[in-house]
Amino acid sequence: MEIIILIAVVIGAIYFLLQTNKKPQKKSKAQKQEEIKKVYKKRLENELFGIDGKEELIQKKTKLLQTFSSELSRNLFFDKEEARTLLQELARAY
Repeated sequence: MEIIILIAVVIGAIYFLLQTNKKPQKKSKAQKQEEIKKVYKKRLENELFGIDGKEELIQKKTKLLQTFSSELSRNLFFDKEEARTLLQELARAY
């Protein structure tokens, strides 16, 4: 009986070690950029949803785009030109 328990524990430990050693698939730069773009678009949409006044909308959108610009300048997946293109795309959205 003790041998069966010992074998089960060893098999369980080996299974656990094999599962924890699997490395996740790395995403390409393009895939990661797409994910980041979707996050920014969703943030913009969520923040601007429900704002009625045009003046208030412009102020809020400008503030958000400045925040996004600051974040993108530190993002490793975007160079200056790519960040500028994304910001222009976000400025036209919503």
